Amino acid sequence: MSDIIANLPNRLKEEGEVIYKGRNVVQRIECKGKWFVVKRYKSLGLFKGIIYTFFKPTKAHKAYNNGLKLKEMGILTPESVAFCETKCN
Repeated sequence: MSDIIANLPNRLKEEGEVIYKGRNVVQRIECKGKWFVVKRYKSLGLFKGIIYTFFKPTKAHKAYNNGLKLKEMGILTPESVAFCETKCN
């Protein structure tokens, strides 16, 4: 599924059902006959962009790891499949 994940930001612009739209966007998308829920975080400003690029893990990275930790603790949570980061400039 790496080819699908690599192209995910472009696919979300073109397809997928929006479940929630506020500060962040949650979409449902079908890939190879399976349904996935994808969360897109809002764009960061210049200062936060620098912090998350060079010094701290991104929100997507933290959300992915938190899902794995919850599973390890035996807490029911959706399976963490992957996280994807896009950066410009």
